[in-house]
Amino acid sequence: MKTFFLSCLSACFVLLAGCATPEYKAAYQECSPGAFSQYPEDKVRSFEMRQRWIQVPTGQVSCVTVQDASHSKQTVCTPIMSMSSITVMEPVIVDRNEEPRRRLISACTQSLCVQRFGNEDCKPPLPLPMPAGQPPVVTTPS
Repeated sequence: MKTFFLSCLSACFVLLAGCATPEYKAAYQECSPGAFSQYPEDKVRSFEMRQRWIQVPTGQVSCVTVQDASHSKQTVCTPIMSMSSITVMEPVIVDRNEEPRRRLISACTQSLCVQRFGNEDCKPPLPLPMPAGQPPVVTTPS
């Protein structure tokens, strides 16, 4: 169970990796264990409607005539197929606590970001620009 929790946590973290700041990712990781404690995985078997693509014959055929070494001709015909979607009931495993856990993690993460950075994205404040015409202050160790 613990390894599954860690793999789910890792998967969630990977989803965030694309556009979140390192500070946001840290806050997200900080909030996740508590959310998993409050909303543990509750996996149930369910059925969902899913779309599947299958090949179906169009009613047309494509024929090719070939001649072998003994000069006899043979015609080979194959049906022309097209793709068609069908809807099927498919068994799936669903975590009934996934949505409330995700909302709790999101709210907790945003709250930590506001507390620490003053914004919901954990974006650190930008340094103040130097006034025009003044050289930067450089300090050297003594």
